[in-house]
Amino acid sequence: MEEEKNSSSITTTTTTTNTTIDTTTNNNTTTDAATTTDTTSSTTVEHSGCKVKIEGGHIYDPNHDHYTGEEILLANRNHGCPLEALKLQLTPPGLHYLLIHFDIPFVDPKTWRLKVDGLVSKPQSFSLTDLQDVSKFGEPITIAVTMECAGNSRTRMQPRYWNSMPWTYEAIGTAKWTGIPLHTLLTYCGIDLTNTKEILFTALDKGLQDNHLQYYQRSIPLSLLLPPSPTIPLLSFLMNSSPLLPQHGSPLRLILPGHYGMASVKWLQSITPIPYTFSGYQM
Repeated sequence: MEEEKNSSSITTTTTTTNTTIDTTTNNNTTTDAATTTDTTSSTTVEHSGCKVKIEGGHIYDPNHDHYTGEEILLANRNHGCPLEALKLQLTPPGLHYLLIHFDIPFVDPKTWRLKVDGLVSKPQSFSLTDLQDVSKFGEPITIAVTMECAGNSRTRMQPRYWNSMPWTYEAIGTAKWTGIPLHTLLTYCGIDLTNTKEILFTALDKGLQDNHLQYYQRSIPLSLLLPPSPTIPLLSFLMNSSPLLPQHGSPLRLILPGHYGMASVKWLQSITPIPYTFSGYQM
């Protein structure tokens, strides 16, 4: 998304002895340079006909700090974890932070299938019951993972990052995820380790991104997914010992410890080893 430009100018009308502010406008982009020796001092400037307060070099701009309609829609649709809930060892699913890129796909776990194709010798599809078959994939494992959104604390960024989920500090949560290791499934399907460069995960949620209708897709380098990687990528069907809720990726999602939340793809529909670097929107 393109950052919104601010073409208005700021003229300092009062100053303090310990604060110097130099503000210029060039090519429709506002550039602020502030030298502050006393961060407790403050001043008031005239900005687009408004009185704007400056503290410690930060400009509180009523035309800059507002939220767009798109951001309000995102804030209503998603939610963060109340920070007081961080004292809990495990975050209940209803309090765990939630970010949904496209529409929530409501999937019937009884008819859902996961397709494994691409650079494998045995391409096939699996039901949820298949993936829970101990004779094929062994006993499920459970790992506790603290997950954080890549945009956490975005509203504190300077310059302002526009038209995305306006997180402060609450895009985080810790849960126990249960499922089968990704490498177990890929080994079962006969992955070509010689020619595979990345693993492409395709979800069932789809929507418009840059005016293109697309499924949510994310690729991960093979080296980060298979032993001896220090993390255990998991294909998870339980969250805190209960089946995944629709908003958390039911019936199956990827859990990728040590990476931002967007890499833990929800609502999986296919896993594809590929011999190239994926160039999609969520690469």
